[in-house]
Parts: sequence; C-alpha cells; structure tokens
Amino acid sequence: MKDRETEQRLRHEAKTLLEQGKVNYIIGFEPGSLKFTTTPLITKNKDSVDCLIINPFIVNNLSVYLTELKGRVGIVAKGCDSRSIVSLIQDNQVKREDVVILGVPCSGIIDLIKVEGLVDKDRGELDDITHDGDKVVVTVGGEKREFPASEVLFDNCLGCEFPTPQEYDILLNESSPLVADETASRKGIETLKAISQEQRWDFWEKEFSRCI
Repeated sequence: MKDRETEQRLRHEAKTLLEQGKVNYIIGFEPGSLKFTTTPLITKNKDSVDCLIINPFIVNNLSVYLTELKGRVGIVAKGCDSRSIVSLIQDNQVKREDVVILGVPCSGIIDLIKVEGLVDKDRGELDDITHDGDKVVVTVGGEKREFPASEVLFDNCLGCEFPTPQEYDILLNESSPLVADETASRKGIETLKAISQEQRWDFWEKEFSRCI
C-alpha cells in the first residue's frame, strides 16, 4: 500500500514539474520486460509519467544518467542513490540547481536470486512477491510463503544507514524504518574476500550491470 501511495505521489509531482517547466526531463523507473523487474525511464513527455512505478525491485542507480542530459532534471532517488548524486555535485559533474531530487524512502530491494533459491523456483514460476515491513511474502502456485526480509533483501540493503534520502527536494513519503542485519551484510563481504580474483571480477561485473 505504501508503494502505491508513493507511486501516485511521484506521478503527480513529476507531471507538475514538467507542466510548469521546472524540469526538462524526468528520470525514474517503469516496468521491465521480465517479471519482477524494472527499467530506467527517461522522458520529457508529461503523459509518460503515468508509467512511473515504485516497488521493491527498483535496483538501478539512476544517477548515472545525470551527466548525459542537458537541462534541468527531476530524478527519483533512494537513499543510496542520493549519496551518488551528492558525489556528482561535489565533483562538479552536475550542478545542484539543475537537479530536482524526488526522494523515495526505501525499505530495501529484493534480491530475486535469493528468492529463487529459497523457494527452489525460477522467477517466471512465481505468482507474486510482496514486501511488508520485516517480512517478504512469496506466492507460488497459489500458496503463500513468508520469509524474514533479512533473508531476501540485497546484502547492501541490510547494512544501509540511510534508507531515507538525506538530500532531496521533494520527499515522496514518510521515512522508512531501518532494515539492519550487519551479520548478513558482513557475510557478503567475507564471501568476496574468500573467492578468487577472477570470481570477484565476475561478481562486480554483474553488480555494475544493474547501473546501466
């Protein structure tokens, strides 16, 4: 329900920014071609903002597109994304006055690979995945299975200190609670340390592929 409210607020604010000429572009997320995925949406068409979505699968860091666009840009940003935007501003790659940050409080992003492992099913076989507070409910063949969020979210999310953006112009919903599991987060780091350099390179290639 909270994602739906945030989504409606986002569409309203994005359309208003475009209609009033306060931005030239909106950067956000729209449904991806694969189940339970999203893809970046870059638009200057106010009617296209009805495609904007907010859900637990908005994994991409949209800040990578800021340096490619000319003019003023409205951008959807989670807590981790807003920190990337601030870094771009501090490095003089983007001017603060050219960015309108639409802050999205984030309770963590669902790792589909973890979900597939827990239910022993491919994502195409899943009916639904919902994130509700400290639990995630996966529906398979009409049967609901409940898991602690700490078992399903990306490891980086479990150690996140700023689920709510620290820098924003418009905050689209109230702050999200901190989802912290430092043990799980550290486990991912220790796993990386234990594997070969070639395996680490493969891992980071997959991680960076989410940013483009």
